[in-house]
Amino acid sequence: MYKRTTSLTEEKPAWRREIHKELGEDPAEALDKPLVPPSTDRHSPLLQARARIRGIDYFDVLDTWEEVERRLDRGPRVTVLAWIEERREFLEEHGERDERMASQPRRTVPDRDDQEENDSEYLCGTCNTTVEDRKHGYHCPNCDHLTRNVQEVTCGGETA
Repeated sequence: MYKRTTSLTEEKPAWRREIHKELGEDPAEALDKPLVPPSTDRHSPLLQARARIRGIDYFDVLDTWEEVERRLDRGPRVTVLAWIEERREFLEEHGERDERMASQPRRTVPDRDDQEENDSEYLCGTCNTTVEDRKHGYHCPNCDHLTRNVQEVTCGGETA
């Protein structure tokens, strides 16, 4: 089993403590694993590191992960650097998360509590029949339309 460092009080190099302080995570904990784990389990630590790299949304965080991979005692691995480069290409093409979110229109959905207090009826956007508010969405008993998106139903004739 792999040893996982979970506390900053355990002996870590100062540069790793500083990165943890800045990022809120220590990439070395994920990256300092054998490239070929003893198990081919989907939950192996190395596959978890790859999944984390795929989820990085900012260049500065990605740069830090690359820096950590290069600074570890065993030296940088081509495979891990390729994962980082793959993510960098994605970010270059699609932008960082803030840029992607700013380019998409924001949709506001009322809180479920507000909907319960609202006496207005929600109508199916397809057949204009009153929909039933189910726990996981809205259901039209007439056309059997089901949606989780309140914007696909109308409220008293107006789009919600």
